[in-house]
Amino acid sequence: LFASLRITEREQDNYNSMTHPFSYLGKVKAAMTFSGTPTITEGYFVPLGGANEIGMNLNLYGYNNNWIIIDMGIMFAGDGYPGVDVIVPDTVFLDSIINDIKAIFITHSHEDHLGGVPYLAYKFNCPIYLTEFASKLLEKKMFYTEYDDALFIKKVKYKKAIKIGPFEVIYSLITHSVPESSLLSISVNNKHIVHSGDWKIDNNPLVGGKTDINFLKKLSQKGVDVLVCDSTNVFNQKSSGSEGDVRKSLLKIIKNSPSNRIYVTTFASNVARLSSLIHIAEKLKIKICVMGGSLQRALEIARNCGYINKISNLVNVSEIPRNEKTIILCTGCQGEPRAALSRIAFDHHQLKFNGDDLVIFSSKIIPGNEKKISSIINKITRLGVEVITEKDQFVHVSGHPGREELLFLYNLLKPYSVIPVHGEARHIKEHTKFAKESGIKTSLEVNNGDVVNLSSKVIFIESTVPSGKLLVDGNQLILPESEVIKHRYRIKDNGIIFINIIKYEGKKSPRKILISSAGVINDETELENMLLDDISKSYKLGLVNKKNEELIIRQSTNRVLKKITDKKPKVIIKIFID
Repeated sequence: LFASLRITEREQDNYNSMTHPFSYLGKVKAAMTFSGTPTITEGYFVPLGGANEIGMNLNLYGYNNNWIIIDMGIMFAGDGYPGVDVIVPDTVFLDSIINDIKAIFITHSHEDHLGGVPYLAYKFNCPIYLTEFASKLLEKKMFYTEYDDALFIKKVKYKKAIKIGPFEVIYSLITHSVPESSLLSISVNNKHIVHSGDWKIDNNPLVGGKTDINFLKKLSQKGVDVLVCDSTNVFNQKSSGSEGDVRKSLLKIIKNSPSNRIYVTTFASNVARLSSLIHIAEKLKIKICVMGGSLQRALEIARNCGYINKISNLVNVSEIPRNEKTIILCTGCQGEPRAALSRIAFDHHQLKFNGDDLVIFSSKIIPGNEKKISSIINKITRLGVEVITEKDQFVHVSGHPGREELLFLYNLLKPYSVIPVHGEARHIKEHTKFAKESGIKTSLEVNNGDVVNLSSKVIFIESTVPSGKLLVDGNQLILPESEVIKHRYRIKDNGIIFINIIKYEGKKSPRKILISSAGVINDETELENMLLDDISKSYKLGLVNKKNEELIIRQSTNRVLKKITDKKPKVIIKIFID
């Protein structure tokens, strides 16, 4: 699928005409001179994704013509781009320094940090560092691409220094909702940067280890110049909560429920939640079924890595009893239309909902997915099924830090400066404000593309480079401004009309006029007949000649459309000569 991903020549030409490549680079500073590739004499941090949105994380650190990348994630398109499911960061700046990128470091296995590698891997010729759990997930993702054997994957060991050019990078364990999430200590040119990745403080994480507090104390003793930190839950006054507490709550809900079939949907990557549901099934001596490819892959990898033991009461779909309490763990917590939960709700699955079933959304609503999730919940509710979400009962905790945890990390690391990332504009603005109120000397509000100078004691935004989005459309990467997206928007909102004119060679009048339409008005036959009459009349009156044939046909079409609708459909005119 990903083997031929590329930016088409036409799209690249469109992009070049908009951005004037390398003209932006002259603004960065006299110390940064660009002639094909930049020469860096100072240290820089450049976020290219994740500093305007939750998702699509990609961060750059540069020094002396050497660059490293931290994370390479995706975000899901939602309804914003018709026909597109996945978005990756724009790579135009990466392309300008591609030969100077020395390594890619992945903090953990979530899609918004790892998911972009299969789409962008063909660009890079450098090692990719990640933990065992993340590497196994990446290997699964890369299996069907032509780059399966080409990636230079390096598995890291915690607290062991990795030296790449002028950089020294050390991985440290930090708790999140997925095993082996990592905080990175980055040392370069007498500067010490801590890149938090996604994290929380959880004294009972259930799967994986606790945050390595002793190592963080050692980083503090070394001195932390800059903390680049997760902002997702900055509006939460308290801590994010413990997975152990969620397990107890879910156990109580499932045990006391009169329902036989209890559907639970959660993030496939939340191995702690998978472990909890397996534990609950075993404790209650009931069966559990796991449905959905991503959940089954996560379960397989977690078992291979030793995070989940053999499941004695696991059954497949055909073995689910009707009159015994069973946990059915399924994909679809974000309302994905092709996920197991949606297919069951819309009667596209062998399982059917009954009025005595229970559905638990053990997950958070990711911004942008509200409509899809609401739609699926309403559909399930109309079927008479009880639905429980995090707004109703305690069925989910976040993997990101609330203010209490942020303050704990500040006090532990004692950073001179904080750069909030991993958030929408409102999260980053609020985190910047909170850091300053908490006594941090410098807190910098950044956007994607900002070039942050790290060399002086007081960090500052020096300039900007291009940033944005690329849409994964089939086997191509296209720009949001591309013609194909514009056409899809117009067709989606206004419909489409096809007009085919078939003529004999040398004849002015057409032999046949074929018209078809879709999505314009309810009575398509009426529209098509009116168009046929008006276009035929234009030919009979001799209004059409070789020079203005398509123009006259388009004018006829507009004249008819004005009479019957305010819509402006996409009109495709083809003239064929026999």
